[in-house]
Amino acid sequence: MQAALDRLAEFPLAAAEVEPGARRVLTNRFPYGIIYVVEEDAAYVVEVVHLHRDPEVWRQRL
Repeated sequence: MQAALDRLAEFPLAAAEVEPGARRVLTNRFPYGIIYVVEEDAAYVVEVVHLHRDPEVWRQRL
């Protein structure tokens, strides 16, 4: 998971946008992903999710 966080920190806008304003970077241990939002000067992790579970769980937290 640390490698995914490092990628997120270095290139915050490179990951796929899964909702308007929310992005997802995949971890090395599939099927997990990190959902985050980028603001002016920071990226905020919303949740680390299992990608085969109900996506509405993390969408409600945005």
